[in-house]
Amino acid sequence: MDNYHKRILGIRLKLLEKHLHETISILEHESNIRFELYSIRDNIDSEDKIKIINIINSMLDEIRKIKKKFLLEPDEETITSHVLGHLNDVWTILEDSTPDNMRGYSRISELDNELLSPHILKMHHTLEDILKRLR
Repeated sequence: MDNYHKRILGIRLKLLEKHLHETISILEHESNIRFELYSIRDNIDSEDKIKIINIINSMLDEIRKIKKKFLLEPDEETITSHVLGHLNDVWTILEDSTPDNMRGYSRISELDNELLSPHILKMHHTLEDILKRLR
């Protein structure tokens, strides 16, 4: 396989592997969880969880076989890069949540603007502090 196709294959398999490991982590460690604006209800029985984990492990085994067959080199990532990826999404969501950027859904009232803006601004400044620590 040429280097171009090996690179594409490696990227796609890495993404698959990440999602599969994340799924295993959720199945093994998560249960009913409550956050402020949403909750996660565990609705999979333990027998099905075990079967799903076994199936995912067989998929991970196929990824190992492809890696070996095509001599794919693993990438090394840092925790910083993962955290920055999530925080970049947070940044975008905060920007989209400012009253000025919510006007596409109709104009927000002045009172709502005054009530919302300080919270969004505070989270924005807090996020900037986190980003400074990571760079």
